[in-house]
Amino acid sequence: MNKKISVLAPDLSGGGGTRVYLIAQVLQQLNCQVTVYGPIFGWEIYPTPPGNIAVVSVKGNNYPQFFGQIKTLLDRLSGEIIYGVKPRPTSFGIGLLKRFFSPRPLILDIDDWEMSWFDGDRWSYRPYPRQLARDILKKMLRLGIRITLFICAGWKI
Repeated sequence: MNKKISVLAPDLSGGGGTRVYLIAQVLQQLNCQVTVYGPIFGWEIYPTPPGNIAVVSVKGNNYPQFFGQIKTLLDRLSGEIIYGVKPRPTSFGIGLLKRFFSPRPLILDIDDWEMSWFDGDRWSYRPYPRQLARDILKKMLRLGIRITLFICAGWKI
């Protein structure tokens, strides 16, 4: 059974497509039908995608003008599974919107510590005891709900 997968790139210009194309090729080797989607914030798609990978692109722009391009991408996304490359609004964010409007599995690929580009290595989580307790309880509650849903639906975890 060939799954149809839509891979969302954060930017198809400036070298942003390299990892996206690699992921698409791996998925193709797993007998998946893959199409790459994403904005072009530069002049052209770079690097050029391999010939066997279908690419659907829109011109990148600043907000609020970019909302029109987001709508175009949402309308064109047709995969049974959405694969967002990097936790960015132009990839994973669009995937979340698609999942909201037409529920389907969404996968996030993170290949590096995204916050490192924005001095994120200095950031650390230092909660007060009350905040730590809240955060732990939230996680436990979410996990409990998921386990309950899986058991009720008869799915394996």
